[in-house]
Amino acid sequence: MKLNVILLLLASVFLFQCQQGGETALDMPVIHIDHDKKEVVQLDDFVNDYREIPLEMTRNSTIKYINDIAVSNEHLYIDDVKNGVLQFDMEGKFIKTIGKKADEGPETYVQPTSIAFDEDENAVVIADTYRFKLYKFNLEGKLIDESEKLPAAPFFVKTSKEGYWAVAEKFSNDGDKRYYLEAEIYRFNDDFKITGRFTADHLKLHGAWGGARRQPSLLFYSEYDSLDYFYNPVLLPPRAYSGKFVRDTLYQVKEDRLLPKVRFEFSREAWDGEKKVYHLRKVMAHNNYYLVTYDYRSTPYLFIYDRTTEEGKVVKEGFSVPGLEEEYMPHSKSNGQLYLIVQHPPKPGEVEPNPSIILF
Repeated sequence: MKLNVILLLLASVFLFQCQQGGETALDMPVIHIDHDKKEVVQLDDFVNDYREIPLEMTRNSTIKYINDIAVSNEHLYIDDVKNGVLQFDMEGKFIKTIGKKADEGPETYVQPTSIAFDEDENAVVIADTYRFKLYKFNLEGKLIDESEKLPAAPFFVKTSKEGYWAVAEKFSNDGDKRYYLEAEIYRFNDDFKITGRFTADHLKLHGAWGGARRQPSLLFYSEYDSLDYFYNPVLLPPRAYSGKFVRDTLYQVKEDRLLPKVRFEFSREAWDGEKKVYHLRKVMAHNNYYLVTYDYRSTPYLFIYDRTTEEGKVVKEGFSVPGLEEEYMPHSKSNGQLYLIVQHPPKPGEVEPNPSIILF
C-alpha cells in the first residue's frame, strides 16, 4: 500500500513538471534519416517558382567567396569575403559597395560574416567577427549606428520584431590547457542595446582551435508553425573536439533559453570506431519542409523532410538545376527564404563569370 502511494506521488509530480515545462527530451519527436534511400531531385520538382539573378562582374564587384546574402524588395546584398558588402539590383546589376572593408578608418568593417536587411529602417546590418561589433548602414552606404564591443565574436545576425538577434562565439580555457568553445545568443533593441543574453552551447576542445564561420543557418523563423528555431552547425573538424560530440537537435528559441524541438537520427551509426562518418552541417526550414545538409565520409548530402506527410528523401550533393551539370546545396536566410549559389561555365575566350543567386 505504501509503495503504491509513493508511486502515485511520483507520477503526479512528473505529470505536473511536464505540464509546466512543456516539451521534454522524452517526448521530443525523432526524425530518421534513411541514408540508404537516395533520390535525384530537380529544383523544379521542389519549388514551382524561383528566380535566378546573375551578378554583374566589374572591377569592384568580382566575387571571391559569398559568406551571406540579404534581400530587400529592390536590392540584393552580397557579403563577399574580399570586397565586403555589395549592393545589386534585382536584375543583378552592380550598384555600389556598402561601407568599406578595411583594417581601419571611418565607416569600415574588417570581417563581415553575416548580414541582414532591416525593412523598417531601410538599412543593412553587418556582423563584424574581427571587431566584435554590429554595424548598421543606410542604402547610400553610410554608417548610421554601431553596437558596443561585444564579449564574444558575432558571426550571425538577423532582424526581429523587437530589434535584432545575434549569435556570437568565444574561446575560453580553464588554465589547464583545456579549451572550450561557447556560442552565445544576444538580443538587441533597435539602438543596438543588449536586452538579453544566454549561452547556447559549450563544447570542449583539444586545443585552441579556430575557424571562420561561413553561411550559417543558425537562427531562423518558420512561417509554417510561427516559431523561431536555432541550430548551431559544427564547422571545426571532429578531431578538434574532445570526446564523441553529438549535434543532432533543432531548438525552439525563447526569450532567454532554448527548448529542444526535434532530433534527427541516422539509419546507421554516426561513428565508425573513433572516426565520425556522419556529420550534420545545417538544419533549415522552408514552408512545410525541414532541410538538413550532412556529410557522409566527406561527401555532401541533402535530406528533405515534409512535415505534412512525414516523409523524407535523401539527395546526393543537392538539387539538380536545369542547364547545369553540377548539383547545388541550398542555403537559408533567417526569414526561411532559401537560395542557391550557382556557377555557370565561361563563354569561349572569356573569364569565369560571377556566380548567380537563385532565390526561392
